[in-house]
Amino acid sequence: VSTQSTGERDYVLAETRDVFAEYLEMVIQYGFVTIFVAAFPLAPLLALVNNLLETRLDAFKFVAQLRRPTGLKCKDIGIWYNILSAVGKIAIVCNAGIIAFSSDFLPMMLYAFENADRYKAMGIEERLYGYVNFSLAYASPEMTGLNITCRYWAYRDRDGKHNFFFWKLFSVQLLFIIFFEHIVFGIVKLVDIVIPDIPSSVQLKIDIDETIAKLVLDDDDVNNKVDAATMTTDLDPTTK
Repeated sequence: VSTQSTGERDYVLAETRDVFAEYLEMVIQYGFVTIFVAAFPLAPLLALVNNLLETRLDAFKFVAQLRRPTGLKCKDIGIWYNILSAVGKIAIVCNAGIIAFSSDFLPMMLYAFENADRYKAMGIEERLYGYVNFSLAYASPEMTGLNITCRYWAYRDRDGKHNFFFWKLFSVQLLFIIFFEHIVFGIVKLVDIVIPDIPSSVQLKIDIDETIAKLVLDDDDVNNKVDAATMTTDLDPTTK
């Protein structure tokens, strides 16, 4: 059995470091997960597994490997909240851009919308009939230096210039980004309004503590006034 006190055992442990690195690690992870989630949807799951493991490792580190830190009062996480909020807004815009410009979702929707009536009149039920051929531009032998005509993914005419569909698609992509980010910002704001920062049970306890503190202060003021009046009466000879 060790004869050392708790303070002596804590003294031989490693010195507690600032939590700046811990916050920075979480903010960087949050940024990568939220900004590029559209490109790698599995990232949130991997981040969850990593955080579950790191929670136990950090708990062991702070309990058994580091000295007991000095407790400090703080209202919230400080500037880190503003950083996380800014990263969240950037992530919404970035994901909207990734969906709009890096996927075939909008080109396919626009193609199906423009050709729906024509294909229906022809008796073709497939909404994306001919889309692959439509999305491939021609590269003439003069452009490639080869003796054959090549095809490549682009919305260009025979001369290599952007066709009218490209500009319509570009307008739709910009509109999608605007609508997407406004809708997501609205949902985030609604959730922020519906879910309070302080739970109702905690707020009730805070209100009770403030009321009790106010009553105690009021009683102290009354007692002080009574004591002052009594002292004045004792010192006034006309009252005797």
